[in-house]
Amino acid sequence: MIIETAFTTLILPWLGQWATETIANSILDQTQSQLNKQDIDKALKSSISLAETKYKKVFFDCSERFKKDFIKAFFQRNEVLNELKKPLIDQAIDLDFLVFTFKKIIETKQDEDNTINRDFVQPWLETFKTEYLKKIGVYIKFEYAKAHYFQQLANWYDDVKFVGFNVRGQEIDKSEKLAKIFVMQDVKEEKKDRYFSLRESNFLELGDLSDRQLELSRQQRQWTELDSYGGNSFPAKNLLTKNQAKKVVLLGNPGSGKTTLMSYLSVIITQNQPKLLGLNTEVDWLPILIRMRDYVRYENLSILEYYQQFCHKFMAVKDLPKGFFEYWLEDGRTLILLDGLDEIVDEGKRYEIVQKIENFLGSYDKNRVIITSRPAGYRRDLFQAEEFPHYWLQPFDDAKINQFIDNWYDSRIQDPLEAKLRKDDIKKTFKSNPRIKLLARNPLLLTIIALIHRYQAQLPRERYKLYAIAVETLLTTWDTTNKQLNEQSENYSKLEYLKNDDWEDLMQNLAFWIHSHQDGIKSNELEGTLIDQEELIKFLGSYIKNTKGIDLSKSKKEAQRFINFVRDRSGLINEQGTNCYAFVHKTFQEYLCAQKIQREMEEDSYNFDIILDAITNHIHDAHWREVLLLLVAQQKKQSAAKAIKVILNCDSEYEQWLHRDLLFAASCLAENPKGLNKADGSLVTEILERLVSLEISDRKSRKISEQLFDVFCSLYETDFAPQCLALLQAEGSKINGNRLLEYRAKLGDKETIIDEFIQQLSDTHNGVRWKAAEALGKLG
Repeated sequence: MIIETAFTTLILPWLGQWATETIANSILDQTQSQLNKQDIDKALKSSISLAETKYKKVFFDCSERFKKDFIKAFFQRNEVLNELKKPLIDQAIDLDFLVFTFKKIIETKQDEDNTINRDFVQPWLETFKTEYLKKIGVYIKFEYAKAHYFQQLANWYDDVKFVGFNVRGQEIDKSEKLAKIFVMQDVKEEKKDRYFSLRESNFLELGDLSDRQLELSRQQRQWTELDSYGGNSFPAKNLLTKNQAKKVVLLGNPGSGKTTLMSYLSVIITQNQPKLLGLNTEVDWLPILIRMRDYVRYENLSILEYYQQFCHKFMAVKDLPKGFFEYWLEDGRTLILLDGLDEIVDEGKRYEIVQKIENFLGSYDKNRVIITSRPAGYRRDLFQAEEFPHYWLQPFDDAKINQFIDNWYDSRIQDPLEAKLRKDDIKKTFKSNPRIKLLARNPLLLTIIALIHRYQAQLPRERYKLYAIAVETLLTTWDTTNKQLNEQSENYSKLEYLKNDDWEDLMQNLAFWIHSHQDGIKSNELEGTLIDQEELIKFLGSYIKNTKGIDLSKSKKEAQRFINFVRDRSGLINEQGTNCYAFVHKTFQEYLCAQKIQREMEEDSYNFDIILDAITNHIHDAHWREVLLLLVAQQKKQSAAKAIKVILNCDSEYEQWLHRDLLFAASCLAENPKGLNKADGSLVTEILERLVSLEISDRKSRKISEQLFDVFCSLYETDFAPQCLALLQAEGSKINGNRLLEYRAKLGDKETIIDEFIQQLSDTHNGVRWKAAEALGKLG
């Protein structure tokens, strides 16, 4: 009996191992065709299988070895290959000629131990011919359909939209081709035996906190420790080829680039560049990319049924031939990308979808698969690590940040000179401002920074101004998303009381509450502090009740609607773990917290004691350091002077040894508060002179020396850099030569230094020339 699937004859086992690639290549040689060797290979094997199954009597009295050798010899004859080429150039195959050639070979190959039944040769070849023509016709349709599918897929995913990003620019600047700006992220493998290896002592010192908050702190520390506990990092594209497992789970925090990576992988295959992904270039690959949050709305459909419907309705792919996707899936030539498993909010549905995924992948188990998720909402029991190794997307390092900037301006500015000036300017900002560079490690935030720089020609020197624009951008993204959901979805639970004008005030209050609520819990510098969902709903409910004048039950329902809204959308605050939330980056938590204090001061008739109280209450608490710096940075000159003087004269414990007041006051200078020299020049002079005195002192620890170096270098391009440099040079004989050299380079004397060393390259003394060359190398 002949067994067929929806479109493919079952290949006989011995043919499955029989390599027909040489024959397929010969058929395609010097022939212009849409088909590739995999298509020809399948057509040959399928047609031979059908002929052999229907007319077994042809080789009934022959050994398996003889049969294989005879069929191979027949199909390798040049005259037979020429006949098999004919369907590719729209010509008919001559059956009589094939029969004649087949019988001619019988005369030379047949022996007394292997007798071929001539009576069934013609029907055997006629069956082969009919099936071969049928398959070639179907596969040509598939290839034409694939070309259209690739075009629509590229149109859908290659165009990066900046909709909702509140930045000004021409319409052409509101999108970009993904492949032009994309930078491949690195990943690290998650080590199963280390993920839960943190000792209890790591979180017992946190004090009198609720069990839930202890759990959240432990979870946040585990995520931080993963960076140290994971394996070596490697480019994400190597996920497809690095190990024997064809299926992987990729975890990444909000804004880390999971969705962009999945889009890029699809686009590169549509551009017929699998080599860029380390994939076999001789394989005819097909990508299938499914956003899980879209699929969950059609859960009554199978994964493949949904994707076919999505292609037709949303990507405007014309009707695909029956069995189109199965054709690639059954051979293992598909890259299956399932993006955003965490965006299936309902836990019960998530497990149902996981079961559907497992069934789908089990039916087509030869293919390569990547499943992405945020850590939030993902459980290790969803996909077992033995079958699905787990990896984490890594933040951008300096090299990747620079590569993104290069790609960004090379693709957006035609004039190479102007592009270089723009690139140098933004890189210079990153180099001089580590906190802004820290933001740029997140691809989403780096994109926002690049957009701001593109439209404003340069980034604001004051950090708080940049953060203000970035916050406004993310809030506008929320507002745009909210409007789109209102228009597109009848089932979407609309916010009834909170409007876009409420976002910023809400976020300021929330940031201050979270930052104050979590004193003593150490989060890392990239992530905002985790907060429990129930605690968050209580806070939001109270805020909405007080600001909107509604009863508590209504305000709590609105709070839940807000939680549902932000859970699946990249924005200022995101779900970061199971039923817990945090700001997408700690910088925004700190900035909005500072703005809350600033607003309180302004609304209380500019009562500056509110600012001073915040400073004295938190002056050397590392958790509040950035909040205080951002507060001081945005004060008017007289107020800034007053605040810095309070810091300098705080008389903190062990100041004579730790110098914390002095170093913190100097860090405030690094924020470059405008007009401070005019407001209180003597204060600036006092801080700088005390810093230089400490620099030349031999009674300081290595740690203090390192802190001093960082503080001096942070004054780069501030109003205080020239005065600082003059004071340092005046004491130059008491400062290490290399250290003074770096100070001069950082504080504005770099060109003079370079000229001096260039002259020394001509010195007659070899040692002088060598040191000059070494110094020039360090200066870049």
